[in-house]
Amino acid sequence: MLIALPGHLRVSGVTTWAMRAVQGLRDRGHQAGLIIHRTPDETVPAFLAPLVVAEVISDTPLDQCNGSFEHMIPTYRDAIETMHATTGLPVVISPNLHGDCYGIIAALTQSMPDRIRVVSWLHSDNRYDIAVATYYEPVLHDVVVVSSELHAQARKQFACTSTHLSHIPYSVDVASSFPVRSALRNRPLRLVYSGRLNEEQKRVSALPVMCRTLVEQNINFELRVIGDGESRDKLIDASRDIPQVQLLGSVSPHHVVEHLQWADAWVLPSRYEGQSVAMLEAMGQGCIPVITRVESGAADAVAHGERGLIADVPTSAGHQDVGFALAQQIRDLVTGDMNRMARNAWEYAKHHHNHDIHVQRLCSIIERAQQSQPKQWLSHRPVTFKSATGNTASATEGAKLRLAAILKQCIKARVAIYGAGQHTIDLAQHLSSSDAECVVCVFDDDTKKHGSSLWGWRVLGIEQIAHLGITDVIISSRMHESALRERCIACLPDTISIHTLYSDTSTLAEPKPDIRITAMQ
Repeated sequence: MLIALPGHLRVSGVTTWAMRAVQGLRDRGHQAGLIIHRTPDETVPAFLAPLVVAEVISDTPLDQCNGSFEHMIPTYRDAIETMHATTGLPVVISPNLHGDCYGIIAALTQSMPDRIRVVSWLHSDNRYDIAVATYYEPVLHDVVVVSSELHAQARKQFACTSTHLSHIPYSVDVASSFPVRSALRNRPLRLVYSGRLNEEQKRVSALPVMCRTLVEQNINFELRVIGDGESRDKLIDASRDIPQVQLLGSVSPHHVVEHLQWADAWVLPSRYEGQSVAMLEAMGQGCIPVITRVESGAADAVAHGERGLIADVPTSAGHQDVGFALAQQIRDLVTGDMNRMARNAWEYAKHHHNHDIHVQRLCSIIERAQQSQPKQWLSHRPVTFKSATGNTASATEGAKLRLAAILKQCIKARVAIYGAGQHTIDLAQHLSSSDAECVVCVFDDDTKKHGSSLWGWRVLGIEQIAHLGITDVIISSRMHESALRERCIACLPDTISIHTLYSDTSTLAEPKPDIRITAMQ
């Protein structure tokens, strides 16, 4: 089996899953390895290197290639040919994280269908991942979901197809015996966050708010933050005046375990998750999860008050509300039976997320896929996810027409465009028209884009637009429209109108009172 990682080479849930899957298969005598993508100046982490069988080295990362991935195909083809020559069997391959990673494999099925069997993993319930799997369903032999909630969603999505659907929870390292911690009365409560430092999904700005609330409530604590990401500098700035917080950056998986064994509780302020590998790892070390409620994954593992605590805040909640809600749960934790909850969490991980069961199910999927008939990509459909129409991340013709109508409606307003990516580039024709003179700026959550310009407009962060007198925001995204809309509701004044290009907002979460939200029909 080959698992492709077009990004996230540092410690992350998907990377950890891929490493354990490959190592587990090798331990059982199967041929398995990772295909990774990296830039010429990027090094492969030492903990990942022994599992890598092929490297795509490119100046431009796959998610910035806009569908021009022809130069990456030979690396995949050679890896498949090498493994096929060794086993004499079709090679089962799992693309991940990006639509065009699937596109590379789909392109290869056109020339070597007998040697390829494609299995898709749904790691999260976000619209993008599901749209990718749906678009490339013609070449999929299996769709694997990691939680029961995702299984229910995928069953509806693929109900009318012949694609097999499997449910395989992640596996994690579990302590051989329950890790006993010293009594709290003589020391601070030990907290840890491990994961990407990201705002859109992980909502990490809630962590400093949580810490300040704990200080105000006279709760003695320490927090270690493990991980890296685009929000790291912002988090450092927000935590400078909180001596209880340590930001440790990226560490190896082995050292993550050491921090989990040190901590009493593991905190997660996410807006959405699949089945969080980091959370399961914490539970496997007897570390109590204190998390926000999400639609997929967490409910499988965390029974509130039994195996952890859940802050019941909506996905649209801002970091202030989330931080306060997490602090309240931690206060309840301190006054409860922490030892019982920690033991329950450890026992759950031991019985439901052990390696042997996970690898056994992987072997079954590989065997079934290898015995199935080959599938070939349909020549009349675009192989690249970026350039395809219908189920894609690109702007549709309908969205372009709706944008034109919104701009005419807002001709006397002050408009900001939310999103500086490919979707906005697809809208160039209408954003360069005379009706777009009402546009003041573009804003984006990617801090690397801040300070740049797009067709003469400054690209800012969401927190920078309040002083510009913005009256209207147009969300320029297809796959993440709902999440970006919720972020606008949480972070922008109620007086700003939010315009969507795809969603009928009557089907979405209720907005703040009196906010004006429009969806062009």
